[in-house]
Amino acid sequence: MRILMEKYNKIFNKNVHSIDNEVIKIMKNYLWPGNVRELENAVEFMINMSDERGIITKDMIYENIVNNCITENIKYEEDMELITLEESEKLLIKKALSIYGSDTAGKNLCAEKLGIGIATLYRKIDNYMSRFI
Repeated sequence: MRILMEKYNKIFNKNVHSIDNEVIKIMKNYLWPGNVRELENAVEFMINMSDERGIITKDMIYENIVNNCITENIKYEEDMELITLEESEKLLIKKALSIYGSDTAGKNLCAEKLGIGIATLYRKIDNYMSRFI
């Protein structure tokens, strides 16, 4: 993200030097369905929206990123380590199912958005079924 900040600082003749911790948390917990292009567009927007303070704050993030950030039940330790990979995976699958639906079409879309095959999604749902569905 720092490289993108430098790039857009030059383009917009800005001096953005800091990112609020809340912004970092949101950016880390967003699924990024548009991948690198979406991240680059978001950084470009935030740099463009920044003021003379040079700090990126939550109010500068695209609203859809804030609204679709996976924060439900994500727990942070004092040293900011995330929960286990298995727990993260369960939360992502649960969130995707709540967004796209748990019918066949919804599960197909979930698998696509999560970047996994439909058979893998079904296997993971079966594995975690007793724990969250």
